[in-house]
Amino acid sequence: MKRRVLVPIAVVLLALTVAACGSGASGFKRMEATTTTLAPEVKAFYTWTDPIPNDPPGTVLRTQEIDAPRGARGWRVLSTTRSAEGKPALVSGLVYAPTRRAPAEGRPVLSWAHETTGIADDCAPSYQDKSTLSDKDLKLFLDEGYVVTATDYEGLGTTGPHPYLVARSEAHSVLDAVRVARALP
Repeated sequence: MKRRVLVPIAVVLLALTVAACGSGASGFKRMEATTTTLAPEVKAFYTWTDPIPNDPPGTVLRTQEIDAPRGARGWRVLSTTRSAEGKPALVSGLVYAPTRRAPAEGRPVLSWAHETTGIADDCAPSYQDKSTLSDKDLKLFLDEGYVVTATDYEGLGTTGPHPYLVARSEAHSVLDAVRVARALP
């Protein structure tokens, strides 16, 4: 009897934790719960009313410059990916790149796969112009010459469902974030 009561309570507590747009893991930024109070130009960035293009995964659909650490540039990006079922989907995220001249062989790319931040669109890290990677760690990677990408994952912040903790969908988003970074000038 106790187990039948405790399981639903645990599920509700987990759902409330996930819906709160936060993580408290040591070394990671806490994403505060938000309400949709985005600036109109930011909110418009995420709005997609056309059919989702059947372009190759990682095709950049739009970008919006954002604040970045000193010595770097940053962009909010909207691009294509594939869902776990292999269908075209949208994904948003962030890309940061050092401003100094790139080496002849190009820059290494680090694709940051964030921890649970919640399942509501407002929980997308790019809504706050920040990945969940700490400022200190982001700056460290940029100073070492890395381009840093940070996907929001399919459907988190964009049109369509967010397949929470579906490995294939998340893997597509993380890989396609590298393709996006390569496509930016």
